[in-house]
Amino acid sequence: MMHRILLIYAISILLILCILTGAGGCVCVPATPRTFSFASGGLVELDESAPIDDIPTPPATPLTLPPHAGDWEITDSAVCDVTGDGREELVLVVRRPWRDWPIMRWHEGVSPIVSYRNENGRSCHLIVLEPDTGDEIWAGSALPFPILDMAAGDLDGDGVSEVATIRGEYGKERCGRSCFVDIWEWEDMGFVMKWTPIPGRFSRIAVSDRNGDGVDDLVLW
Repeated sequence: MMHRILLIYAISILLILCILTGAGGCVCVPATPRTFSFASGGLVELDESAPIDDIPTPPATPLTLPPHAGDWEITDSAVCDVTGDGREELVLVVRRPWRDWPIMRWHEGVSPIVSYRNENGRSCHLIVLEPDTGDEIWAGSALPFPILDMAAGDLDGDGVSEVATIRGEYGKERCGRSCFVDIWEWEDMGFVMKWTPIPGRFSRIAVSDRNGDGVDDLVLW
């Protein structure tokens, strides 16, 4: 009888943990956002603690993809001008089958990016497309870390959007929280990482002008 009671108790605890962590094992995160400004050229945390419900949700992004995108898994997208040419681009976070650098065909030894993939052999990439035609403007090689979440907006007030991402870990998919938040800015022919890390642990990211100064702020929770 006692064994049955203990078994029921153990099963109850497991069920509670499953509810709290979700079916995929993701850790629940607090719904208290923190806001950061980059308008001054540096990282400044703002005392803007409005509820997450007050953060505007970006409209659904229409996706026009290139013909070779059949094996892409798109986890995030945004339409904004990241290149500074006055036209909007389609920015995607993509998981696709890992491919080595082409130069490794003529190089003996282990590839430097061999571990940049999950157990299913899929790697994470930032990709920029023409939104109307799906033509590829820029596609980064496999990232050393997958992206948990992405948002885009003009964070420094220069009229050109930056891309903000939260780093994850291969093997954990889109679960967990991270203290590494990266800001990507377009320079010449591609993205350059500008800021990392931001203190704290986060799993979600959004862009919104929280203090009313006309410049987008970074909201993390």
